[in-house]
Amino acid sequence: MSLFRPLIATLLAAVGSVALAAPMAYVPNEKSATLSVIDTATDRRSADIPAGQRPRGIAAGLGYVYLTDAKTGSLLIVDTSAGKLIKTVRVGDSPEGISLSADGQLLAIAVEDDNSVVLLSAPQGTELARIKVQGKNPEHAVFSPDGRWLYVSAEEAEQVDVVDVAARQQVSSIPVGKRPRGIGFLPDGSRAYVASEVTGKVFVIDVAQRRVIAEVKAGQYPAGIAVHPDGKRIRVQRPRPVGHGHRCGQQHGGRHHRSRQTSMEHGHYAGRRQALCGQWPFRQRFGD
Repeated sequence: MSLFRPLIATLLAAVGSVALAAPMAYVPNEKSATLSVIDTATDRRSADIPAGQRPRGIAAGLGYVYLTDAKTGSLLIVDTSAGKLIKTVRVGDSPEGISLSADGQLLAIAVEDDNSVVLLSAPQGTELARIKVQGKNPEHAVFSPDGRWLYVSAEEAEQVDVVDVAARQQVSSIPVGKRPRGIGFLPDGSRAYVASEVTGKVFVIDVAQRRVIAEVKAGQYPAGIAVHPDGKRIRVQRPRPVGHGHRCGQQHGGRHHRSRQTSMEHGHYAGRRQALCGQWPFRQRFGD
């Protein structure tokens, strides 16, 4: 498998489009209410699993795929070995992004309608806490690599809210640009990268100091963030609609998108890659 397939899968996970659990990738399809299983060795779809009514956010690990169902306000738990949905857990109206802690023991779901992050056990899906955050309409809640922090972005905000996982409460906010979206951490947890869609920048945060140390221009509408496994390069996804003449995957409602990839090295702009989506949006291979 190409080194860049896991990277692109991570990028897609940042915007709720795909999760990688080698050797399979999992793609939620909102319109058909299914979870597509793709063999990453052959790039072929091997199955479609019924998954709620409008599956959206996705995370995967330790034999399970976790999805948010936007229509029913639920967490969906799929057993990958059985190939079926095994549990549905109500979490609240309009759940968005979901993330799994590195140890596979905790789930965090951003729930828009009550401005909270729901913390649940994995794989059981037992609710452990409902944590209020400042940002209006939270969209992403991402664990730091050590599991100590959750960084939360929101559609109507100009800050990232910081949640202390052990204390089960928000402890800080870090000012960034308007409409922060995708969030990624360096593998050692020392830096976080936040895409600001309206500002057109990626904000680099010193995690220990809880402050922005750099702002990097990233073109129009940056949304997803992926950190390379070696921590030396950051990829920024910038999807944009370019018309309605071609079908581009059920999860995007038939819209045709371009996915532009802006590359950063240690916070410096380093160039772009661009791909036009085909049957599976944004799953093209990108090389250096």
